[in-house]
Amino acid sequence: MKKNTVFKNNRSQAMRQTKAVALPDDMKQVDIVATVRTRIITQATESWDSWFDGNAVTSDFMITREQPADQVRQTGPTPTDDAIRD
Repeated sequence: MKKNTVFKNNRSQAMRQTKAVALPDDMKQVDIVATVRTRIITQATESWDSWFDGNAVTSDFMITREQPADQVRQTGPTPTDDAIRD
């Protein structure tokens, strides 16, 4: 994992990136997803395109998944059924 430096530039933050994680020169806009203290930076308008264009999972993905059997539930009157009858 590469580390970078965050600093104040006037009243906003900036980040100096090392060459190892530098963005391409032609990238002019990015989307940033912020969750608590984590930031994910992707090229604007392409964040999901690259995901769906990527490699699919292999045919054996989760083949041995331990999933419980479907539940069998009894049906009965719902609160709205009672209200309709009254």
